[in-house]
Amino acid sequence: MSDADELAEIADRTRHLSWHAPDPATTDNMDYLDHLIEHGDHGALEHASMTVAVSGASCALLAELAGHRALAFSVASQRHVEADRLAVVMPPLVDELPENDQAEAEAIVHGEDHYARAAYRRLVALFETQGHEPASAREAARAVLPSSTEAPMIVTGSIRAWREVAVTAGAVGGEGQRFAAAVLHHLRAIAPNSVQDIPDTRFGG
Repeated sequence: MSDADELAEIADRTRHLSWHAPDPATTDNMDYLDHLIEHGDHGALEHASMTVAVSGASCALLAELAGHRALAFSVASQRHVEADRLAVVMPPLVDELPENDQAEAEAIVHGEDHYARAAYRRLVALFETQGHEPASAREAARAVLPSSTEAPMIVTGSIRAWREVAVTAGAVGGEGQRFAAAVLHHLRAIAPNSVQDIPDTRFGG
């Protein structure tokens, strides 16, 4: 039993003052949390949290994750960080193409990214020439950066919030599904009983 799983059980037992575990069907932590999950009673899963450092994620994925309001984000700022320090993130679906088509798709993504970054640098130069501060110039110029631009971030959420990510993002495919699979992998390490109902098969595992 992990600390996170134990905390969830303690939190719920506090609600009912059921310290003596009168129900033999829920004396084990796995069974106890299974009972909560089965009945949709996820409140006790909000006490433990997980913080992850994310690299190689795109701005497109960030936009999807931002819909999970219970998550807290610290993201590399395109106002303060030069775009050339941020990688281009290839859509995972490209890897599923035949070899020739894969090369073409990668060339298209890299080509569009190269064009956008050239436009970005030119805009920064134009704004700075007019006396604008570098941060303000980057803020305005980022308008032309593609959604495939990398968005390094630190994300924190409760176990309940991360469960939602694993379930909802894992259902959409692509980069979201890849991220959700990684999230579930970490959840299995720190709170296995809290995610016992989420199958790896939803991610192709």
